[in-house]
Amino acid sequence: MLGPKGRQTSHALGARPLASYALLSSIAFAATPALADPSPARAEPPAAHADPAGALDELKQGYALKQEGNCREALVHFTRSYRLDPKPKAILNMADCEQRSGDLLSARDHAIEGRDLAREKKSTELVALAGEQIAALERRLPKLTIALAPDAPPGTAVMLDGGRIDAVALGGAISVNPGAHVVTALTAGRLEHTMKVELAEEATQTIVLSPGPPIGASEPAGGDRKRGGPFAAMGTQKILALGAAGAGVAGLVVGVVAGLAAGSKHDVLAGECPDGRCPASAQGDLDSFHGLKTASTVGYVLGVAAVAGGAALWLTAPRAPRSGVVGIGIGPASVRIGGAF
Repeated sequence: MLGPKGRQTSHALGARPLASYALLSSIAFAATPALADPSPARAEPPAAHADPAGALDELKQGYALKQEGNCREALVHFTRSYRLDPKPKAILNMADCEQRSGDLLSARDHAIEGRDLAREKKSTELVALAGEQIAALERRLPKLTIALAPDAPPGTAVMLDGGRIDAVALGGAISVNPGAHVVTALTAGRLEHTMKVELAEEATQTIVLSPGPPIGASEPAGGDRKRGGPFAAMGTQKILALGAAGAGVAGLVVGVVAGLAAGSKHDVLAGECPDGRCPASAQGDLDSFHGLKTASTVGYVLGVAAVAGGAALWLTAPRAPRSGVVGIGIGPASVRIGGAF
């Protein structure tokens, strides 16, 4: 590890001592690691007037805090030191704290900046130290490759964690921080399509991203998937199928009710018509019985036919086109295929 006086001190990173390549970690000012940003992180610009004495004091305070394991506060002092007098030691210690905090992307970019500055200062020792630091970070950084599906319309924009990815970067590996990331396809006249991916250190993953369906095709205009009720995403044939099935259920209910009423009327007639012969006074009950029996039969027949027709309409309805994402993840010891459809 680089101390304020330039000497190296040993500090473990896992099982490997940091005597030869100290310093890496998370973003200088954030309490939580930042999401991936394809653009390189840069340290704050130097102050208008250099203050070497003040910079050295800030560097000492930051180094003492880092030795205590308090990288969050140490980053503040390293940043101040770099602004007061931009020296490689300040920004390389900043990168070391960032990697300890989990922001490998900012740590890598600051280490590159520190190496370039060390070259300007002709410090071969710091150039070598920064080179080892950069190599270690590159091994740990996850790599995400984003490709658009072949049927994506021209002009489709791809967003990664809220930042737009240049078209020239699509199809190539993008270094990101470990953790969760959000990839979105934006196309004029179509709903946006979003996919969430999560990568561990050293992992690589490739996703093929399709744009969302056309606005108004299977989704209501405006991109609101909930607007229009539960039938908004159904085709006409499926809506007719539901209507037929509902009518069939109603017919079956009529059949059951009429059948029960006919049975009750039959019991009454059994008492009024001994030996199957009904007097004239029972003619009204007899007509009612025959009417209920007919209604029950018709209800059953139509109900079964309507339900069967609704089922046939539903099963033969065309499926809406799917917009999906297929992801292939390769980790240090695993291969995973997944997607959202």
